[in-house]
Order: sequence, then structure tokens, then C-alpha cells
Amino acid sequence: MHRCHFLFILSACFATTGCTTLTPPIGDIFAVSDDQAAQEFKTSDSEPKSLELAPPPDVPSFVVELRGTNNESQKFKRPLTDEGTFIQGVLVQSNALKHFGRVKIELWRPRPDGGGYYKIDIPYDRKQRTVPPTYDYAIREGDRLIFMKDESSILDDMLGSIGK
Repeated sequence: MHRCHFLFILSACFATTGCTTLTPPIGDIFAVSDDQAAQEFKTSDSEPKSLELAPPPDVPSFVVELRGTNNESQKFKRPLTDEGTFIQGVLVQSNALKHFGRVKIELWRPRPDGGGYYKIDIPYDRKQRTVPPTYDYAIREGDRLIFMKDESSILDDMLGSIGK
């Protein structure tokens, strides 16, 4: 009986290891080619416009940060929309799940007195593949939403559920 358990755990370990060399670099997640940017931001010939992809300074915005392994990080300033921007929507738009596979999410919200940030850990439901509705907060101006690569595996989930 112990041999069966050992073989099951061993096969689970081999099944959860993957090849990370096939994932694109972090910069490609929000990347827009120069041709796409030129086409998207094209104006009349008499009024040239820069190809800056960050929102103008007077537009309310927030920062999305993607952190991979080895603390490599890329930050993107994104504008807030009129209809509301929520964590789940930003997660889908950023393609962080496709890039990382598993993510940890943190929301850093500015304090009202301007003295730093509140750190809010956001759980992610791997079974439903969504942020639970009670934690799907609306993004406010000045927020920092950080998606980090989660190094845990299916085996960690199985061992965690046994310990509960």
C-alpha cells in the first residue's frame, strides 16, 4: 500500500513539472508592435501624435505590475474606464494567467493621508479560474495591482487539502 502512495506522489511530481522555456518574456504580455501602435494612434497628417502608450497625465490611472521569477518586473500605467475597472477584468486583459500559469495577486491602495499604501492580498480561485466576487475590488486612481508568478504546484494543492 505504501508503494502505491509513493508511485502516485512520484507520478504527480512528474506531471506537474513543465517547460518554462516555451513561455514568452514578460514584456510581450502588454506589448504592442510599432505597426499596431501607429495604426491605433494614427491621426491626420497635419497633426502628428506621439506613439506614447501611457495615458495622459490628466487621465485617472493605475499601475499594473507583472513580477516573474528572479524578481524581474515590468510596470504598465493603465487608464481607468468610465464603466469601472475590476481586478478580474485586469487579470484577463493582462494575460498574466497565460504567461504565468498560476498567479498571486496583491492590491496596493494609497492611504487617504498620502502616507504610503495598504497591502491587500487577493485570493485566486484556481478551480473556478476567477477572483472570488467578494475580493473583486474596483480599481481606484493611484492603485497598484501586482500579479506575481505562483511557484506552487498541483502537488502543493493536494498536500494542502490533506492538511486541512
